[in-house]
Amino acid sequence: MTKIGFSWKLFREFPWASETFHFLMSFTVLAEFAAHIYGKIHWTVDFLPVIFIAVVLVTAGVGWLFAVTGVYIRNHTYVTGLLSSMLIFLSPIFLLAEQSGARIPRMILANPLTFIIEHARVVLVNGAIPDLLGVARYIVGSIIFRWLCLAWFQKAREGFTDVHKPLAKPVELFCPWSFRGHDRSIASSQDTGP
Repeated sequence: MTKIGFSWKLFREFPWASETFHFLMSFTVLAEFAAHIYGKIHWTVDFLPVIFIAVVLVTAGVGWLFAVTGVYIRNHTYVTGLLSSMLIFLSPIFLLAEQSGARIPRMILANPLTFIIEHARVVLVNGAIPDLLGVARYIVGSIIFRWLCLAWFQKAREGFTDVHKPLAKPVELFCPWSFRGHDRSIASSQDTGP
């Protein structure tokens, strides 16, 4: 059984390049929409990268957290699908927090994306300066979260090889009728010519 290597460089660069491309395309569409509807793009759009730094840091932490979870807990994709749906529908993307019912705003404010979405809306649509102290607190919190997730990933990585043991005899495990005798007969019949 050969050892399977994994390039950590590919793990970092390809998803980030793909997501950067998707972000730039979505931002271009949003800027064209804002220019068409409002007649201009506000100068406060320059604050948008500062706001999204926190999202990048939290995303890296969540990626490490799910990587560890995926090794130790099987079939966690069902939970991640549910959590991502909850993050989308319990955020102020489709409905402003002030416009929802009495119980919903508490759930929307508990969503970690709410702060980022509200400040991105303030910067892009309203043309106002975001709460810089709040953004700084969010960035510090996301740095701490990313660091804790990386520390957990490094600690749990030591046990990755113990979780997935290589199979000793994969042919006999999956095929109880073993093809060992047939392999020699096929090879010997190919060696003899007509």
